[in-house]
Amino acid sequence: MGSSRVFTALLGPNFREGQGINITTQPKEISLPHDDPETMSDMCYLLHGTHIDKFLKAVDTPRVLRFAITVDKYGCTEALYDRMCTQWILLANLDAFNSTDMITNGQQMCAAYLLDNPRAFYLSTEHLVSEFAKPYQELLREEWSCHFPASILCK
Repeated sequence: MGSSRVFTALLGPNFREGQGINITTQPKEISLPHDDPETMSDMCYLLHGTHIDKFLKAVDTPRVLRFAITVDKYGCTEALYDRMCTQWILLANLDAFNSTDMITNGQQMCAAYLLDNPRAFYLSTEHLVSEFAKPYQELLREEWSCHFPASILCK
């Protein structure tokens, strides 16, 4: 629980999910209907340092972005950063920095921002600026654009 203030609060005594958690030896199932099961599994496995190779083999830009949004939502960025997981994930997905698609490059930029990775953010924004002549405001129409400040793209 110490990896996330969100989980610490959720599993504490003030929320239904945390009630009676220390009484039973059985794992407690918690419903998270608004979260993608694959992404939650990815985050939990990586927080526990398992299945890293499996995840890195299957990683692509949309999955990295979904992962970054979930990690940010649950306040696990620092815990995963400490374990170097976010570095591996972003490095495994470096092909996106050379993408010929502005949307894919924007997703990579957003993931780098959410995962607090300055190097990946620099590479993705450098590629965005040097390779795309389209107005960056187009990226603000994407569903995921609410996860970074619009001022990154436009003044």
